[in-house]
Amino acid sequence: MEILLSSSLNWHIFKNTNDSVYQRLENYLYPTFTPETAMQGTARFQYIASWLDGKGEYREPFLVNAPDLVGNRYESQDNSFLTKRHSRIYGRPVADVLAEMREKERQMFKKKA
Repeated sequence: MEILLSSSLNWHIFKNTNDSVYQRLENYLYPTFTPETAMQGTARFQYIASWLDGKGEYREPFLVNAPDLVGNRYESQDNSFLTKRHSRIYGRPVADVLAEMREKERQMFKKKA
């Protein structure tokens, strides 16, 4: 919450269903939104934004439409063949990686003892 309020450029509330968030932000949302209207406004692919002015004060909040879902904007591609090829080229068995991690940990604690 504090990060949300102290963001350097703007703040966003995206699909938040927690009433207390809007109640804590009531001073920033007023007079454009009440906590109730803010929650209703962000119910569907929208968020509330407020810019900081040069004095570090929040300007009047406004409702912004979020972009369409990625699946609706771009045709999806099947790149599973790349995963398989890269795992053959660069991959190692999990057992080998875990054994190496255990050995490094053993060496690390051995030096300190």
